[in-house]
Amino acid sequence: MESTSCALETGPLFRVWLCGPLCLERRQAATYEPLPLSAWGGSAYPRQLLKALLCCPRRQAHRERLLAWLWPDAAPDQAASALHTATTKLRKVLQPPGASSLLESLSEGHGYRLPGQALLWVDAEEALQLLQQAEACQRTGDPLAVERLLEEAVRYWQRGTFLEGEEGDWVLARRATHERACYRARWWLSEIYEQQGRWPEAEAVLTELWEEDPTDGEVVARLVTVLLRQGRRQEARRCYRDWRHLLARTGDSLDEQSAQAIERVLHAAGLTESQPSPSPRPASPLPGFLSGPNQGILDMKTLHWSTATDRQRRQLLQTTLEGLGLLALPGIGSTSLFEEHVHSLSEELFQVLDSMLQKVWSLFYYHMASTNLQPIVQGLLQAGQLLLHQAHSDLLRQRASAFLSGVCLLTGRIALDQTGASLAVHAYQEALSYARDAVSSPLESLVIARIGGDLHEQHPQMALSLLSEARHLYSSKSAQLDQKLQAWIALHEAEAYARLQQKQRCLTALDQAENLDLHEASDPFWTAVNPALLWGFKGACLLTLGEPALAAEALERAKQLAAPSRRQQAIFSADLALARAYQGEIDMACAAGEEALLLLLEVRSSCVLTRLQRLLPVLSHWSGEACVQRWWSTWREGAALLGHVG
Repeated sequence: MESTSCALETGPLFRVWLCGPLCLERRQAATYEPLPLSAWGGSAYPRQLLKALLCCPRRQAHRERLLAWLWPDAAPDQAASALHTATTKLRKVLQPPGASSLLESLSEGHGYRLPGQALLWVDAEEALQLLQQAEACQRTGDPLAVERLLEEAVRYWQRGTFLEGEEGDWVLARRATHERACYRARWWLSEIYEQQGRWPEAEAVLTELWEEDPTDGEVVARLVTVLLRQGRRQEARRCYRDWRHLLARTGDSLDEQSAQAIERVLHAAGLTESQPSPSPRPASPLPGFLSGPNQGILDMKTLHWSTATDRQRRQLLQTTLEGLGLLALPGIGSTSLFEEHVHSLSEELFQVLDSMLQKVWSLFYYHMASTNLQPIVQGLLQAGQLLLHQAHSDLLRQRASAFLSGVCLLTGRIALDQTGASLAVHAYQEALSYARDAVSSPLESLVIARIGGDLHEQHPQMALSLLSEARHLYSSKSAQLDQKLQAWIALHEAEAYARLQQKQRCLTALDQAENLDLHEASDPFWTAVNPALLWGFKGACLLTLGEPALAAEALERAKQLAAPSRRQQAIFSADLALARAYQGEIDMACAAGEEALLLLLEVRSSCVLTRLQRLLPVLSHWSGEACVQRWWSTWREGAALLGHVG
């Protein structure tokens, strides 16, 4: 989790994280530890009560309001009983050792209240206070403090949606308040970056705002300007075209003022722009897998599995998969796979599909560009949703949900590989929902770990908290953590500690991963953890900790072990290039950079591209060297092929 401004010794007794998945932490000596799910007494009521009170002015509410908010459809006596359960369990949760509970009753028992930030710290409230402090510093003329406070506030809000998953009327107004404040903070921060000439950082903030609302003309206008400032003329024009096309497809009205401003900027840059013609509205990438051009595949979806003939069952499932080319890939499957199991919706059939999913994960990690896997994953999603629709027992529904959770995780991982952060967040949320429907603690812990390790790479405190929650959830339900999943968590913990410059904890986590058996062929949680990945993480961590020589040694070792995986080779080569450059070994840096770039053209991974972009400003210090000039020429050619001109 993110750190607070309070010293731990005198800080709040509890911390509550409302942005993203709810997390409550209790102070333990000089640190904070997340409360396990078991601490809530096996009921959702105390969590709901905590959320509701934290949405109320002054964190207090009358009893009648809480009853109306949380149990509007329940009979009065049932609602009263639920509130009693909620208050009893929440009092216990919020009771520090040797002290009274933080949950207090209002006079004459008419309601309940919670204390302020000094005792019960809330991330969203901290973010609002930081924004207010930034405004005060702006008035007093302290720009450095303004930037620091805004960045800290944004880190809290970027953890996720305020009270994620809650849709009651009681949360909507408070969520809107935080969304407006977060938008304002990022808009202001991007202006600061522009004023300082920090164009890539301004671009990153504006791109994030555009992904959240692709119709926002004001954001597009500023993004076009920032791209032009970096000399990326074609990208600027493409950005404007994409916005116009989107408005034409969705039927939204054109922001004439923003459009005119963009056209003036493009004209000044020598780029004329004509109005684009409307194009068909595309299918939604995740919710719409049962519609669109492959709708004919599912013409028989109204049949119930148990009443269909064997031929119909076989046609229904096989046509769903074959229609998207899934069975045509070598090593994935064939028509004969279903001959034995398609007669019934059974565990054996899911085992076949699980095997296929495992092989598709392997293709992603070792063999294919992620763009080529999209139709395959679509096919798996269609098959899983079809089977979930036809499941006639709780056990089979849970089995189908578990399969869909794995597919959604793969969808999110592919989206991350293509810079689709917003789709990745949605896919991981779907994966978590399916995992919970599957009533599978190991699977749920895996998704939480993925959210921490994959989505919060730039927020190390948040990543550590989620990884710890995943580890605890798994170990509380299982006798022993899967070796490869345990290693995967340890490696991402090491990465987070490195970003926090906590060297000893980073090395301890790396040692923990190294002491596990990584040679086991079985990988039920699709981690792709192997000795090469261990050395790659070690190199990346040492690079972050400012030890490029040791990092280069580790990365050379990783490359030697990573021969089967072009994606891993590309990542390790990009990191190695940066390590060599930091040591002034420019010839070796350029050679590793060229190797990474050639592999990037093959695997098309945004992760590799981001790493290579970190190399550019370092090499610019040796721009007169012949090897660097050759590198720049190769980079421009590769960037043009990738569509990243500039």
